[in-house]
Amino acid sequence: MQKIKLIAIDLDGTLLYQNKIASQEEVKYLIDLQKKGYSVIIVTGRNYQSCYKFAKKLKINKNFNYLICENGAYVTRANKFLPDLIDFINKKDCKDLYEYFSKLEIPFFGQKCMSPKKLFCSEPSKISKKSYKYKTYIIKKSFDFSGMTFIGTHFKIDKDYETIAKEIETNFSSRLKISHSFGDNDGLIYYMFSSKNTDKGSKTLKLINSLGFENEQILYFGDGDNDASALELFENSVAMGNAQESVKQKAKYITKKCTEEGIMNFLKTNNIK
Repeated sequence: MQKIKLIAIDLDGTLLYQNKIASQEEVKYLIDLQKKGYSVIIVTGRNYQSCYKFAKKLKINKNFNYLICENGAYVTRANKFLPDLIDFINKKDCKDLYEYFSKLEIPFFGQKCMSPKKLFCSEPSKISKKSYKYKTYIIKKSFDFSGMTFIGTHFKIDKDYETIAKEIETNFSSRLKISHSFGDNDGLIYYMFSSKNTDKGSKTLKLINSLGFENEQILYFGDGDNDASALELFENSVAMGNAQESVKQKAKYITKKCTEEGIMNFLKTNNIK
């Protein structure tokens, strides 16, 4: 761990619990590390609009100043929305997803990275308020799906959920990058769709390589299915104790849960201070 220079952190289930900072002490610790010369970056499934406030609390906007958003769909500076390295979703794939979920009466919502304050959706009233506090626009038949970088849905974990999950895998896994996570005790499963070329691991590595960092200098923390690519790719990767077993198997190390200050615990234990 002596070569570590940059700490990459997922948000939900890693730094956050139920949409709030899990530990203020952990935030203070990460700020202190930046004062000592370490860099910190957020790598999240959220868009810029919903993760900027956490970057500001960590003072990333005054230091390393980069964010990786929407599961790697784009990179931006933390202090200003300047999307780069963008991966758009194919228009036909967007339309097919929309028609599939509409048929099942499951909510469909998506975002265009150039319109970070807008949420395009099928039925606004059915969308969970977990992270989607944007101005909503209802999708109509004439809707232009170009420029979409993120598509999501969620539905109850009930007797039908496994059937739907299998259909999603069969119909869309060859065309799109698919990841999912389970809500914090809300009984829902959340699906995220992005371009086949998009994932947190490859986009993070591409950015840090362009800035002069090497794989062995990165320490990555994550908990979700959308972190699996990064946990597998980086030489120093840490799965949170609250991660699914399949995600933990991808990581090189495992730490405590996000509610148990898992990030800070691992950093202290490995003399990163």
